[in-house]
Amino acid sequence: MDRRNRKRGLMHMASRSVIVCVTIVFSACSSSPTVLTGNVDVVRALAVQASVQKVGTTPTSVEVIARVTNTAANSVQFATLGPCPLRLRAYTTAARNGTPAWDESKQVVCGLSQAEVSLDPGGSQVFTRAIDASSIPLSPGTYYLTGILIVNDTTKIVDAGTLVL
Repeated sequence: MDRRNRKRGLMHMASRSVIVCVTIVFSACSSSPTVLTGNVDVVRALAVQASVQKVGTTPTSVEVIARVTNTAANSVQFATLGPCPLRLRAYTTAARNGTPAWDESKQVVCGLSQAEVSLDPGGSQVFTRAIDASSIPLSPGTYYLTGILIVNDTTKIVDAGTLVL
């Protein structure tokens, strides 16, 4: 009897050892460091500030400024839409919800070429462009804007200020 119990005890210890080893190997494999190449990781790493302002009197243009900053501890690389990665949406309410009065992303404004951007930790890239105000199909009034940043085919929506036409 003593021999049988000892054999069971050894088998139990061996099976526990296998479980512990499998758990350790699985844990080691599953805790890989975050690599900022995926769409979601890159978008989370980017802080975006956007603003618009009217420039000139006649003809008036709207200047769009977007500053993209890498807030991660690692460098990031991403692709964005050429010269205008930030597309605008105009809303009639400050809540900026519902159907926009104008959605620039519904139009092909800047072409579909992509630009590759690399940012070191804490690094920033500023994108600036002008839109002819007469090309914006909105009635005179106050509009509340959001900017849609397109990064690696993923979007990040940010407040872009107020525009009075």
